[in-house]
Amino acid sequence: CFATGNFPAAGAEEPIGDLDGKALAAILEWMEFYEKSDKYEYVGLLAGGIFYDEDGRETEVGRTIREKATKAKDEADRVKEEKKREREKRRAERMKNKKNKK
Repeated sequence: CFATGNFPAAGAEEPIGDLDGKALAAILEWMEFYEKSDKYEYVGLLAGGIFYDEDGRETEVGRTIREKATKAKDEADRVKEEKKREREKRRAERMKNKKNKK
């Protein structure tokens, strides 16, 4: 599984609903990567399973997991931006202090 790094057959059978938000966000990022990639051709989806029904429509479980993953990704993006702003603020303060010492 991309999110856990457990690639043997047993890893492919891990229940995705048990994954935490960070792992689900990682899966969502991989999905988006493949959707946007020119290198990887879309060939379809696995219907009749947990995420899509026999007609290829997203199931309730699929929607719930996608929503949970989206929320987790949004939160991770928010935290990342917050940390970036804090780094930029510290950098600006260092530059200001450096100028004041001259």
